[in-house]
Amino acid sequence: MKNVLVLVAFSVLLGACGAAKYKTDGQHKVTVKNKFSIWSLWVKDKKKKYDLELVLHNESSKSQIVKLGDVWCYRGKTKGRIGYSSFGIGERTIDFVPGQQKNLKVSCKTGEAGGDFKVVIKRLFSNPSDDGATPGKVIAKDLTWTFVEPQK
Repeated sequence: MKNVLVLVAFSVLLGACGAAKYKTDGQHKVTVKNKFSIWSLWVKDKKKKYDLELVLHNESSKSQIVKLGDVWCYRGKTKGRIGYSSFGIGERTIDFVPGQQKNLKVSCKTGEAGGDFKVVIKRLFSNPSDDGATPGKVIAKDLTWTFVEPQK
């Protein structure tokens, strides 16, 4: 019984010190008219990293590609490394058929705490072959979604 109480107390303390989760509800949606949109549904602040649900939407009538290396994240002015579990070995692109929307749960590791949350898609490519893999021309640059860190 004593072990159970210790475990419960530890869980309560851990929860009290846990990460803050902010609902963004699509605030600050960034759109390139008739091409592409990016926004987030929530951000979970974990001090030196953060998690978020990123929403990417192809608003065009043509296939598009985003390369993983072109998705950057920041905390304040500090650039971080974006992580997404589906991008293990092999896959390095996010492909979109016309009108498709994808919700991705990603992490950004910056090593810094504090500052606004930001995700940048450096380049959005056309996919004229419709194969979901071969990039065509760059059709948009520097799509930047930002969520201002809430005051505590």
